[in-house]
Amino acid sequence: FKRPDAVRRIVSNYLAWPELVPKIIIWNANPDEDSLSDVVASDPERITLVSSTRDLGLHQRFAAAALSERPRVLVQDDDLMLPRHGLHRLLTAYKEQPDRIHGVFCRWPTREAPYSVYNT
Repeated sequence: FKRPDAVRRIVSNYLAWPELVPKIIIWNANPDEDSLSDVVASDPERITLVSSTRDLGLHQRFAAAALSERPRVLVQDDDLMLPRHGLHRLLTAYKEQPDRIHGVFCRWPTREAPYSVYNT
């Protein structure tokens, strides 16, 4: 990630919603920038931090997902914040159609695509 402060805000929000986000895996391809040890220390039972020595690009999401013990995985970049109602909408869509991939396809949310809130 390139925005450690955004990661801190995202994790802080998700820690408040354990029924929606029971586990958090953070894939850090820039471990020299910020270790985020303070984030992990806030709830080491729910947070796993992977410090990678190289940037795997889009493959990072698959590597992090492979570490999950859960049937559902939410992959998120550090420049996007899903509000609680957005997570509920994704979970509802998943429950209605569990054999499909569900996601958010915009970085700049609009009224037509209200899943997300952009973090500045």
